[in-house]
Amino acid sequence: MARFLRSRGIGNPRRRWNVLGGEQDYNDADFVGIQSPEPSGDIILPGSGALVVDPATGQGTLTLTTNNPNVGEGGYETLAVQFVNLNHALIVQFDGSATSSGSMDLQTLSSALNDGNYAFTLTGEDPGYASLVLGGVFSISSGGTAVSGTFDLDDFGATGSTPTLGTPFTGTITGPDAFGRGTITSADLPANALNYYVVGPEAIRIIDVDPSDSGVGSAFGQARVPSAMHRWKIHIRCREQRGGWKSLCRGGHVCHGFHGRHVHWLRGRQ
Repeated sequence: MARFLRSRGIGNPRRRWNVLGGEQDYNDADFVGIQSPEPSGDIILPGSGALVVDPATGQGTLTLTTNNPNVGEGGYETLAVQFVNLNHALIVQFDGSATSSGSMDLQTLSSALNDGNYAFTLTGEDPGYASLVLGGVFSISSGGTAVSGTFDLDDFGATGSTPTLGTPFTGTITGPDAFGRGTITSADLPANALNYYVVGPEAIRIIDVDPSDSGVGSAFGQARVPSAMHRWKIHIRCREQRGGWKSLCRGGHVCHGFHGRHVHWLRGRQ
């Protein structure tokens, strides 16, 4: 989800902030057929006093109004927030449509992702709702428009569940828009279509927007190599079948985004 927040400073002890607008991606892996339209995503509409926080505890609620009536409750999504500090908050979905949890981070927006080397891991669900983990390395080139590398894959739902190692892939990447949102596309990856949101020069958030599988995670910059290029690490976590759960996201959804000066992601169940 993408959104700007502006302080209003209304009342005590709880403070209110406005949501000025933004965008989000929502994907439930075709469990009940709820997904943001791609490539546009959902629009987050302005909301007066939509973020309410108690400054003494850092606890509050964030209400989002979207242009997609299929998400949340008629297009309205309610999140509980717990600020850890001014730059970071923990969030949980707090309405009757689904259960999700994630985080929200202060954003330093970049206009482009630089050419360079990156390391990544990604976890989610395959089309059969089985756990899937993916990791590898890639390089961005051609002025931030081309991506290539290799990946390792372990798909719990695949025949034999034997990991495959060192598979090459190529694809394309777009630069971030005004909210820090961009796309990564590769026919060689199990997750063919990914959207990302820039948190800052050392971190991005990733969501799998394929209609039949899902995943959400993060990318973090690693130490510089001699060529002065950056490495990134992307991760999403899922759980194998235990006590009736096929995975942490089975029958659930993932949503991702940026709000104003913050980026956040959620994952959970419907």
